[in-house]
Amino acid sequence: MPAHRARPVTRAVVSHVIVRACQGCGHPREAGAPCAGCGLADPPVMHELGVQAATYRNPVKRLWWHLIGQRAAARRARRAAQS
Repeated sequence: MPAHRARPVTRAVVSHVIVRACQGCGHPREAGAPCAGCGLADPPVMHELGVQAATYRNPVKRLWWHLIGQRAAARRARRAAQS
């Protein structure tokens, strides 16, 4: 029987995208599909938030994310929520 080798996770990154509701009827939208409520074919308004959560094995990167990256991610999310 072959021995299974587990590979350790050295980094994990999570990015988010906000897809806004239909501008015509307010129905929830999906990226790449017309509106299910009114049939509007225009693409939905989308906000790329970038990296919102991350973990790194490297202690320098981990410290950078903790001190700078998290604050920048929170700022991007607040800015997108206000619009």
